[in-house]
Order: sequence, then structure tokens, then C-alpha cells
Amino acid sequence: MTREMSTLARAPTEPKRAGIDAALARVVAGAATPPERPSAAFEPVEAPDRQPLVAERRRQWAEAAADGDAVAFGAALSAVGVDDLDRALGPVRLRSGVPLPAWAAFLRDALAASPAAPAPASDPPIPFEEALAPFVRTAAGRLAARVGEVRPASFALDLERDLRAALSLLVSYALTHEFGLFRLDRQTMADRFAPSPESRVLYDRFVGHLLAGDWLPLFEAYPALARLVGGACLDWVERAAEVVERTAADRTALEAAFGPLGEATHLWPMASDRHEGGRTVAGVAFASGVRLVYKPRPLGLEAAFYGLLGWLRERDPAFDLRVPRVLDRGSHGWMEFVRPAPCSESGLDRFYRRIGVLLAVAYALNGSDLHMENLVAAGEHPVLVDVETVMTPVPLVEDAQTTPRSVLTTGILPRAGAEEDTSALTGGGARTFEDVPTWCGVNADGMALVAGVASRKALPNRPGPDTEAVDSGALTEGFAAAYRALVRLRGDLLRSPVWAAFRGQRVRYLPRSTATYTTVLMRSLRLDALRSGVDRWIALAVLSRPMADPTETRDLWPLVAAERRALLGGYVPSFTARTDGTALVLGDGLCEGFFDAPGADRAAQGLNALDEADLAVQLRTIRAAVGGAADP
Repeated sequence: MTREMSTLARAPTEPKRAGIDAALARVVAGAATPPERPSAAFEPVEAPDRQPLVAERRRQWAEAAADGDAVAFGAALSAVGVDDLDRALGPVRLRSGVPLPAWAAFLRDALAASPAAPAPASDPPIPFEEALAPFVRTAAGRLAARVGEVRPASFALDLERDLRAALSLLVSYALTHEFGLFRLDRQTMADRFAPSPESRVLYDRFVGHLLAGDWLPLFEAYPALARLVGGACLDWVERAAEVVERTAADRTALEAAFGPLGEATHLWPMASDRHEGGRTVAGVAFASGVRLVYKPRPLGLEAAFYGLLGWLRERDPAFDLRVPRVLDRGSHGWMEFVRPAPCSESGLDRFYRRIGVLLAVAYALNGSDLHMENLVAAGEHPVLVDVETVMTPVPLVEDAQTTPRSVLTTGILPRAGAEEDTSALTGGGARTFEDVPTWCGVNADGMALVAGVASRKALPNRPGPDTEAVDSGALTEGFAAAYRALVRLRGDLLRSPVWAAFRGQRVRYLPRSTATYTTVLMRSLRLDALRSGVDRWIALAVLSRPMADPTETRDLWPLVAAERRALLGGYVPSFTARTDGTALVLGDGLCEGFFDAPGADRAAQGLNALDEADLAVQLRTIRAAVGGAADP
């Protein structure tokens, strides 16, 4: 009986520079996806196991995409433009004279450079961060070539730490596996059963092998991983340059909106998924002490929403809400950082009354997905800090006329029977999760990724970490008062520039839950999916499953293709619609007629439909969700 050897142990290390291009050409061929392999850039490789390999990959793809249904799988092949399965699924090589793609050229530059000096250790440490030094240094060099030296140094280090964290996630499964085998070949029997928790001898040797040239054989073993790493580094250069350039270019407008700033001193990632090339929401601290939130997307919808809150506050005392300042720059935007603060006992009544007011506004605007991460409790003031899902349109396939509107759709209230309470009102408490992939002994000889227990601190959406009971009386009073005020003011509102500001704005739409996308993405980072571009493509083919359902009549292939593109890059898909249109925006294309009506039109219809009968229904729904109180 033999056991598997580490890739690093069985593959000879090639000298620096020599052979890098040839090795990377093999990596590029291995990373090619089924639609890419038949292109002129590649030629088939004849091998004794070619036909059995093609047959097995075809079986796996059909099972993943269509549950083995031949007709549905044929539609999947047609949708991605594959008509020659032998060329699409069999081994290929890069034709002579074809240049390396940009991601592979980046890896060549990183691997050919002299060893990089280690960066300051992160706190907490990032798994395998020392081994990532060649890629981080090369990416930082490209950033400096584009924008000049990033100052102060603390800001540059924050940007580089963000890249190390992103790369660590991509390489974690592969390097954990390889380090485990590497360690097994070299540990004494005593160390295997009782490793020293402080020792880094074997870990440092493992990192040393990688930095001395063994990234190449690792990438040859996992070509899809190489593509992810190279692509993520190139994407980081773009998004880091955006942050640096926009911070400088927006200086005058920022100080006009938020006051004196000084230089940007620190950047930190916030609770946000990575979308569109790894872009994510980030906090930026300035020398003056001001903190702002940078969002790499238009904030026109937020500006319109907060403008509406200000307009309502001027006309009715029920809307006694804190309105955060926001600066929309078209392609991106800035928002004041809302500092969480506990609410005093005497202020709880006012806090929950204001939650009721926000709930009424969100309901009137057809808001959705306003969950626990989108609300900050700032003393007596609940503040919605992310409203990119108000005026949510309804897909044409859904029978919107017979589906009753409900305050539950907003996400602010808890839903009975939900697996986890993620509502803005009562979710977000401290919680312990079991059987979560957890690091132990990070960057030491005993390092391992195990099924462990993870803890989450209470999120800042509730008025206090120990607040459990909701003042349902204050909540329903606030909701009813705001609801009736909206009825009284809606005529003026719908004719006002405040309402007109909502038209043409970008609203986010979620075809599937973020949890679904994250699960599919993480499965595509496992070892069996990283061994080739075909294997990773098959791991993502589960996205096609809805199209195998004979009751599905929509043409969702453009949407599935856009989802796949994002996930192939290592990011969570993100889709939008214009509040004055019915198309789903897919990044570089449109899925026309996806929605039954523009979101702004549906919101106006909903606002006009508010009446006492509906108010009674929604109040009963609120009481059922949180308990208590008679009608206000």
C-alpha cells in the first residue's frame, strides 16, 4: 500500500527563470475551460486515456448540469457554444507562438523575481501569507507603476493585506493538503502525535520550497488554481488603483461633503462580499479622525433614499430619523461611517418607534434584503446603511398580482421557521457555529484546517448586545404613524423632485441567495475542481440545474453565463436593474424583459395602494412576527 506524496516532494524544482514559460504554457492549457479548448490557441493532445477521460468528464458534466437528462444537457452545451465534446473536454496544449494570457504573464513575472522580503505579519495571521509574498510584491509593483508610491505606508500595507487575505482564501485547500503531505514526509513519529504548538521549522521549510521555485509544480498540479491566483492579483491592481485614484480625485468633493479630512491613513474591509473583480465595501480612515465608507458602485439610490427621508422629516414629526450623509460619484460613492452605540434604557421606546418608521418606508418602496448587516444601531437611532435593494422589481415569471405585498419581504422582520434569524430587527446576536472549517495553529508546524467551532460577535444592528425583547408597541406605533403620513403626503411626494431622483438608479437584484453562490464558489475551490479548467467548470455546472426543470420557461442562459463568469473569477455574482427599466443587467449585457414592470413604477403603484385595510393586515403581520400589542 502506498500513500500519496506531496506535489512538492515528487516534482523536481526547476531553476529560476529556466523553464518557467514552458511550465506556464502547460498550466494555461490545463486551466482552459470547455468553451476555450476548441479555439485556435490550443491543439488536442493525443493520449491513450483521452477517450475514457472525455467520456467521464461528459458524464460528470451532464450529471452536474442536468441531473443526467440528455435533452437538458444538450441545451446546456448549445448555450455555452460547445459542439465538439472531444475538443472541449480532452487534453490540449498551447500552440507554439501563442502568447501567455495576462494572468499567466503575471505569474511568470512573480515567479521569476528574486525572493521577496517578508511583509509584516498580519494580526491575526493570514494562513500561508509568507508563501504569497511573490504575488503580493509583484502586484504592489504594478500598482506603484500605475499610481506612483502609495502613501502613507500604512495605507499601502492595508491594501496589500487585503490581497493576501483574498489569495489565502483561494489557495487554502490546496496548500493545506500539500503542507499536510510535506509535513508527513518529514515529521518524526513523536511530532506527529504531539506536535509543538510553537514550532515553525517545517512550515518555514515548506514556504521556503514554494519561494525557491516549487510554486511552478504546484500550479502544474492545480492549473485552475494558478488561473485564480494570477487573475486575482490583476484584479487587485485595478481595484486598489481605483481606491487610491478616487480618494485623491474626490478630495475637494469629499471635504465639501464631510469636512476636513487630511491624508488617508488606513483602509479596512467591511462585511461585504467580493463582486465584479473583487471589489468590496471598505472603510477609509483619514488623519483628521473622520471615517468614511467607500462603496465601489453608484450610490444614486442611497442618495435618493436619504433625500426622501429628509423630505419626509421636514413635513411630519413621525419621521424623526437620522439621515447619513452620502456622496454619489456616479461610478462609486462615499458615505459617512455610522458608529454603533448602545441605546439607553430610556431611549428604547424611541429606537423601536423609529424602526417602525423605517419599516413603513421600506415597505412602501418595495424594499427587500434589508437584513441584519444593513442596519446600525447608533444610540436611539436605527440607521439603514445599505439600501441598494429598495424598489426591487418582480421577475415576470412570478405572479406578482396574486402574491400579496408584505412587510416580511423587507427583511427587517424575522420570519417564522427560518433556519437562522438574519433580520435587521432581531438577528445578528452573538452566535456559535459548529462544524465550520476552522484554522488551528496558523502558520506553524501543526497548522490544520479542521471542522471546528466558530464564534460570531453580536452585530451592531440591535440597540444593545443583551437586548432580546422588542418593544412591539413602539414598533407598531411608529409603523402606523409613518404609514398614515405616507398616505397623506404621497400626492406631493410622487410629484416632487425627491421622487423623480429615484428614476434611472441602479437597484440590486438577487436571482439566488448569496449563501447559494458562496457554497458553489467554495466547492469550486476544492482540490478535485482545481486540477483543470474543465473540472472547475463542471463544479460550477450546478448553476444550470434550473434549466433542466421542464416547468422553467424563461431563457436564463445569459444569467447563468454571467453567474459562471463571476464565480470562475472567484467572486460572488452581482446583478442589477434600472429603476425605470425591465431588463436584468448582467455586467456586459442585458436580459431583456426579465421583470414585469420597472421598480419605480411598482413602488409608485404600491404607494398609491396604501390604505387602512392594508395597514391592518401589515400590523397583524408585524405582531405575528414579533408578538404583542393592540392596533395603534
